[in-house]
Amino acid sequence: MKPADEIRQLFKNAELGIDPNADEKVFDDVLGAHKETTENTPAMPEIWRIIMKSRKAQFTAAALAALAVYLCMQIPKSLVAPAYALQDTIEAYSSIRYLHIKAFSTVGEQKWNSESWIECDEYGKPRRFRHQVDRISTGGGIGPLTLVNDGDGVDAWLPTLNLCFRRSGESVSGSLLLQWEISDVDPKLVCEKLRERARDGEIILDVNEPDQKTEPIVLVVTYPPESRSANWKKVLYIDQATRLVKKEEKFEMRGGRYQHEQTTEFFDYNQEIDPNMFNLKGELPETAFWIDQSDKEVGLAQGDMTDEEIAKEVALQVLQASIANDFDKIGQLYLGVPGFLVEKLSGGGGGDEFKIISIGPVHRDPDPDSNIMVCPCKTLGEEGGQSYQADVTIRVKPVSGRPGRWMICGTTTYVKPPPGVPKPLEMVLVSPGTFMMGSSSDEQDRDPDEGPQHQVTLTQGFHMGKYPVTVGQYVKFLEATGEESGVDWNDHDCPLLRSDGRYTLREDRSWNQPMVEISWYGAAIYCNYLSEKEGLQSVYNPDTWEVDWNANGYRLPTEAEWEYACRAGTQTRFYWGNDPRNKGGQKNPNAFGLYDMSGNAYEWCQDWYGSYGDSNQTDPIGPSSGSNRVVRGGYRGARHSRSAHRHKNSPDEWHASIGFRLLRLDVPKPLEMVLISPGTFTMGSSSDEQDRDPDEGPQHQVTLTQGFYMGKYEVRVGQYVAFLEATGEESGVDWNDHDCPLSRDDGRYTLRDGRSWNQPMAEISWYGAVMYCNYVSEKEGLQTVYNLDTWEVDWSANGYRLPTEAEWEYACRAGTQTRFYWGDDPRSKASLTIPNAFDLYHMCGNVYEWCQDWYGSYNDSNQTNPIGPSSGSNRVLRGGYRHEGAQHYRSAHRHKNSPVERHLSIGFRLLRLDVPKPLEMVSITPGTFMMGSPSAEQDRDSDEGPQHQVTLTKGFYMAKYEVTVGQYALFLEAKGKESGVNWDDNGCPLSRNDGSYALRDDRSWNEPMAEVSWYGAAMYCNYLSEKEGLQTVYNADTWEVDWNANGYRLPTEAEWEYACRAGTQTRFYWGDDPDYMEINDYCWSDGDGWKEVGQKVPNAFGLYDMSGNVYEWCQDWYGNYSDSNQTDPIGPSSGSNRVLRGGFRDEGAQHCRSANRSDHSPDTTLSSMGFRVLKSNP
Repeated sequence: MKPADEIRQLFKNAELGIDPNADEKVFDDVLGAHKETTENTPAMPEIWRIIMKSRKAQFTAAALAALAVYLCMQIPKSLVAPAYALQDTIEAYSSIRYLHIKAFSTVGEQKWNSESWIECDEYGKPRRFRHQVDRISTGGGIGPLTLVNDGDGVDAWLPTLNLCFRRSGESVSGSLLLQWEISDVDPKLVCEKLRERARDGEIILDVNEPDQKTEPIVLVVTYPPESRSANWKKVLYIDQATRLVKKEEKFEMRGGRYQHEQTTEFFDYNQEIDPNMFNLKGELPETAFWIDQSDKEVGLAQGDMTDEEIAKEVALQVLQASIANDFDKIGQLYLGVPGFLVEKLSGGGGGDEFKIISIGPVHRDPDPDSNIMVCPCKTLGEEGGQSYQADVTIRVKPVSGRPGRWMICGTTTYVKPPPGVPKPLEMVLVSPGTFMMGSSSDEQDRDPDEGPQHQVTLTQGFHMGKYPVTVGQYVKFLEATGEESGVDWNDHDCPLLRSDGRYTLREDRSWNQPMVEISWYGAAIYCNYLSEKEGLQSVYNPDTWEVDWNANGYRLPTEAEWEYACRAGTQTRFYWGNDPRNKGGQKNPNAFGLYDMSGNAYEWCQDWYGSYGDSNQTDPIGPSSGSNRVVRGGYRGARHSRSAHRHKNSPDEWHASIGFRLLRLDVPKPLEMVLISPGTFTMGSSSDEQDRDPDEGPQHQVTLTQGFYMGKYEVRVGQYVAFLEATGEESGVDWNDHDCPLSRDDGRYTLRDGRSWNQPMAEISWYGAVMYCNYVSEKEGLQTVYNLDTWEVDWSANGYRLPTEAEWEYACRAGTQTRFYWGDDPRSKASLTIPNAFDLYHMCGNVYEWCQDWYGSYNDSNQTNPIGPSSGSNRVLRGGYRHEGAQHYRSAHRHKNSPVERHLSIGFRLLRLDVPKPLEMVSITPGTFMMGSPSAEQDRDSDEGPQHQVTLTKGFYMAKYEVTVGQYALFLEAKGKESGVNWDDNGCPLSRNDGSYALRDDRSWNEPMAEVSWYGAAMYCNYLSEKEGLQTVYNADTWEVDWNANGYRLPTEAEWEYACRAGTQTRFYWGDDPDYMEINDYCWSDGDGWKEVGQKVPNAFGLYDMSGNVYEWCQDWYGNYSDSNQTDPIGPSSGSNRVLRGGFRDEGAQHCRSANRSDHSPDTTLSSMGFRVLKSNP
């Protein structure tokens, strides 16, 4: 009951006939006396004097006496204060000029620590402050934050993002960015707030003032049972001598008892604070980005809406902005920060589409210190064609220092996807490091096999599955391979049912629970499947289960990798501390962002189980053999969920408690290039393009006449390290900036924490980029483009360089003329991880990319192959930076910098012209081999036998590659002999027009010349012989062969197989490869378009593409083998079909075997047919 209601009730109960509504003056005076005595000893004579003013009371003196007695009996105990009163503390703070405050929270995964310094004026009012918190509890997790108010505004420093925001004129009462307010921590303001709430009857004060003056006064604040804050309690500890608060504790009733929530400590009263504490500029690195947010609109105006109505409206607008991926709008409603930071906090947006079902009802937060309105919402999402419901709680509060405006200050979401929506695979980068493995001898619940504790160093970073492999992920493997042996289908705990190759969930199971009832072998087979699917090297040999530790594919973690990833920097029993009860539920990840590392299901590890040693270890892989494999992580029991707990099982064991998690080493990816065909486009932006900058015009037409290869990705850290290690050329990198992804030590280069070999190489100058270009050119035997003394460019060289600005924009647009390569609306792009139409990644965002050109102005004339100004002071940069706004990601946006500049926002991408390769020949010595295949060879065809011995008595030169399109085009241009080519088939790489030959779209001069007949191949051989002054081999009228001629010809079938095998007798020249685990390293056999020659690993003779890519014409007529030994065989003397060898990328791996034969009529032209030339070695 409010004090006013209590006083009215007193009048009524006394039956004095005094109507408070009629005699308001008396009533107001009594109520005022009630308020005045809340904090001081009640003065009953004062109340008596006031009541005597009543005319009616003057005629009823007896009643007055009765009222006085009644009031003495009925005044609430809270009005009768002890010797101490809050007013004492409030007055004591009037002389305080400086405060130093520390606070910490102990609630589950939301733990934080903060420290504050406050300077007050002569009236005790805060004038300047500094506030530091070690983490911001948001979904994006952006680490520590420092707020400084210098009296003129607030600076907010985010070191992990290297960003500082400025809000000039912001109230000293708090900061928008964290919504932190001084009134929450300043003890004087806290006490004033308590006094006001006590007067209004909103709290109950219980004061314990000990007789012992050295002990603190304990002020306990509780809340009436009917209050929304009834479950909360606050305790203040006040120094008896000074009346100043020393400590404040906050508790919430949970599970029938008060649980500690937060502690705030106060000390160093009136200890002068260094003025520099209130100025950030001297502390920040020179590279820090400053963004002035002073004019940024924040929140929504309340107008005449109630608190509940404005909270509901804010919630509605933030949901609508989330649906539209309108990060700027969300930024306005949420803390007033820039849209790109909101995008960072939210993980980049791009979530599933959803609809709003309901908003509200709104209620106030029960936390007594909170002014937050809580708005529960329901949304309907869609993923994989199925709907699911999400409960979203949006918290809304008044904007600090902006009266009448409201904003969101936090959200929580609970999503229960339907069983039919499997989670995608997500991997988390874990940096290398050192830790103590095992448990200490005194750890609670310790098992003996957890010791001795020993130091382990992991030198290689890795990517770890964010979650255990789920049922839905494993089902995709089952559907793709039909490999069911790794699962116990007969156990009712298996989450899946099978029927004729179809897999369905058992009742009450989910696609997103861990895949259990899986053996170690079933887990390893899944790893190989995923590696092959992503074009990575398989780790496991499925015959012997040996591990290729150098492979870049997926595998199970070693026991050491598992424990290191689980601990995430901790040495406690659990990764959240020593008490299992502090774990807030299975949804909370560890510090590395890994979920369910403790509990849910055990997880298979790579190691055989064995005992620990006490010596320090580096990259341990466990025993070399054993009978049981290690499992880690526990199964829903606390003692078994400890970070050090070990378990073991036979690798063929299935159990409801055992699943697995993936690991992939952070191995540098190889350089990948994408072919871009020549073409014409409009460069720059139109005058009415949104966010256009003046230097993007005038728009003008550009024609690029030369195709080129562009880096599929920016040059990565791992790729650049190879250059550093090979050359020692470090001048292009800013080693002193902490944003450099690398550190160096005596010629060794290691990743900084949290960095990956496969992120873009940044902090690199233009000169550092072009030196790398020359290095890659030399490494691949290409002509270098740059003169490193003058930096002049050889435009005719076939090596690597930076793209011109025109080449860059042409490649970025990929046929579009919109603002972005995906359209005009930045919100329609869920993330910047999807490639453009040319299959190039990160052309927008991530990092700016150096271009070849000096920066200069455009003109409006049409241009062909422009290369920019001949000189200048700045080089062009393109592509935008991930921490800048979307307007910088536009295809036409231009940027510039001095070529010596090195910055975390700057990287680069390679370009290489599609210049025809020259003809290269490899010398092959004579020898003897077994031709054909043995009868037991896997996938053998009958015409490959009988196997027989062949001796070649003469050496020869064999073309290193198949004859390329560019090489054959030179023959066409020189001779005009077009009859050997099928010009009408779209598989032909060339088009013709009056003796001129051009590439079809997406074709390369360096892919094999296909759609060419045997006769077309033979004519090319004669052309080449004439060109080099050699004797021609073929009679162009009869096609008879002069075997004594020294010119070029096609290889005999025996020469071809001898050259292919290169000394081997296995199925392929790299081995038998029964499960085709290695084939992708040596052979194009996946059917994915035409491929440039020389991209795979050569055989032992240095010949490329002898398996796969295209079939190759041979000299021989097709016929049957005999079982007799042969010397220099040339095949049948006549026939209807000529032999083809080598296999075709679209026909399957079995056709790429060394012994595989094919045949066709010599006038056949197909996209699967090319050829390779041979020349005798006199």
